[in-house]
Amino acid sequence: MPKNNDRQACWLKRNAWRFVIAIECACAGAAVSLAIATTLFASRANDWAELAFFAAIGVAGGFPAGLVLSGGFGRSGQDGWILATATAFFCPILAGALIGTLVFPGIGTVVGGAIGFRTYTFPLSFAVWLVCLVLIQLHARQVRPRRITAPAKRQVP
Repeated sequence: MPKNNDRQACWLKRNAWRFVIAIECACAGAAVSLAIATTLFASRANDWAELAFFAAIGVAGGFPAGLVLSGGFGRSGQDGWILATATAFFCPILAGALIGTLVFPGIGTVVGGAIGFRTYTFPLSFAVWLVCLVLIQLHARQVRPRRITAPAKRQVP
């Protein structure tokens, strides 16, 4: 019987691709947050500390949202792209809700989700989101392990 540490190492080895996608979603969250910040504060000069704060918020929300929603990325075919688009649609909303809950529990969940929805209202942030979606989906198709079905378990129609 394997020890508990062996099981944990095996689980981490099998699901390492999920962490890769979560890191990519964190980077995408930072890029989209910076795009929103530059759009909102275009009338004044951006402060580096302010931009770093927005990037940190994007990373802090994007990583857990990407980890939770990583199963929607990396599938092949047209259905895989549809699923990835739907998953990527909910990723900023979930990230905003998570950050809103951490900052101000209760009403912050709703406000954070609404702020996450702002990704789709600005052309720059939407374009950044779309590029990140394509890059994450293409890389996830390479990283995600293929599902193997034993020939004895296949059912013949």
